[in-house]
Amino acid sequence: NPQNPITQADLAEAYFADNMADSGRVTIERMITSDPQDRERHHLAAQTYMRIGRYNEGLEIYRNARVMLGDSTIFAEDMARFFEARREYAGAVEEYFRWLNAHPESQRNVQKSITNLIKVPEAAPQITAALQRIIKSYPKHEYAHRLFGDLLLESGRIDSAFAEYRRADGLSGTPGQHRLFGIERAIETKKYPTARIEAIAFLKDYPKHP
Repeated sequence: NPQNPITQADLAEAYFADNMADSGRVTIERMITSDPQDRERHHLAAQTYMRIGRYNEGLEIYRNARVMLGDSTIFAEDMARFFEARREYAGAVEEYFRWLNAHPESQRNVQKSITNLIKVPEAAPQITAALQRIIKSYPKHEYAHRLFGDLLLESGRIDSAFAEYRRADGLSGTPGQHRLFGIERAIETKKYPTARIEAIAFLKDYPKHP
């Protein structure tokens, strides 16, 4: 089965394990060029590199695939995980947001992934820079402001966090949900005075909110 991409990926990995890197690379290139429009071949190639710890080559496969397939958002979720594995948190956040922007229905999963990164102490500076760039590029995207608000809340900048939640609610089709999250999070982290002040303001602004 010379055209079977799974067999070719396994063979390439075996070559790398046997210190035959040139043969491994040639096998992966042959797998892709035999059908360059097959998304799965690019994915298998990149994942093969990832399994053996050759992250740069895996990322390059994904970047080239975007050009070949004419899709700048394809593999964003996979690339985000690559960046996570390398502790390149800014790149991970930017790729997660790229995926969210292209697939709004993925909002819950993307938000969970970025929230988990926000809780990594060493990640804060990179994530801050990434989210600031995202807001600059997408000033009217509600989840750009929501995610930045989550970061500010976790870092203790509560007033700034609620300012971002208000901006997010102003851009949302279901206003109130972002500030409500902030209030609930303030209660969870025992910031009761803030929770009380924000809850009173919330009730004033959304008296009919369920």
